[in-house]
Amino acid sequence: MIVDAHSHVWDFNKHLKQEFIDDYFNSGGNISLTAYPEDHWESIGKNVDKAIVFGLKGEISGINVSDEYVADYVSKHPDKLIGFMSIDPTCEGREYIKRCYSELNLKGIKTSPVYTNCSLLDSRFIEVFEAADEFNLPLILHMGPTFPHKSRTKYGDPYELEEIAIRFPNVVIVVAHMGRAREKEFMNVIKKYPNLYADISDTVQQPWQCYNALMLYYEQKKMNKLILGSDFPWHSIQETINSLLKINNMLEGTMLPRIPEKELNDIIQRDTLKLLRIM
Repeated sequence: MIVDAHSHVWDFNKHLKQEFIDDYFNSGGNISLTAYPEDHWESIGKNVDKAIVFGLKGEISGINVSDEYVADYVSKHPDKLIGFMSIDPTCEGREYIKRCYSELNLKGIKTSPVYTNCSLLDSRFIEVFEAADEFNLPLILHMGPTFPHKSRTKYGDPYELEEIAIRFPNVVIVVAHMGRAREKEFMNVIKKYPNLYADISDTVQQPWQCYNALMLYYEQKKMNKLILGSDFPWHSIQETINSLLKINNMLEGTMLPRIPEKELNDIIQRDTLKLLRIM
């Protein structure tokens, strides 16, 4: 089964502040940022068996995607889509998470200390992890740098994640984008704890950086910690799969070690829903 574990939807005109849009294009962004449900549905097409889909929230970063918007889209395609809620811990806590879980039937949480400028060890974030533990909800965490100028990279601390992994051993946590820019530190944390994983979304399009990050896991015999994700609308799932399978092409004529094709295919075929305990 092929699962896209990282994809977004939103209404460009309602959910994105102009500040967020300007920051994206000023940072060198070059896609339209349109991620309407119909665009997402067309993108996944017959390329995946299941797709995890969510919005994104970070009040200080200028994005606030309605969880009702995501849930409505998922309800139209329940056999293929799995909805996650987006949480800004500076604005929402346990009761909101409980409502999204019980009333909107959302199966997990997407959140970020970087987009929200809130440490994982802040009491507000601890409340999010406590709710995830209580309702058996997996989390996807954006821990690496991002483009909104008010966001602070310092909050994406891999060693704070380690403290959370120890404190909440029953909560499954996926580090988005392999923890971009700090891949080695995150790998050294992720490999130690059975409840931690990473997704490869928005990484394979930078093949040299991605190759080195994948090699970190391969050399440590921890490729089973990596799961597939596209990061739509930035990339489609088919583009991601194609780029992953071609990751060794740039090594032609060199003595650099290849990542075995089987290991790459295993990422694509990973039983992600079982790892995330989504039944």
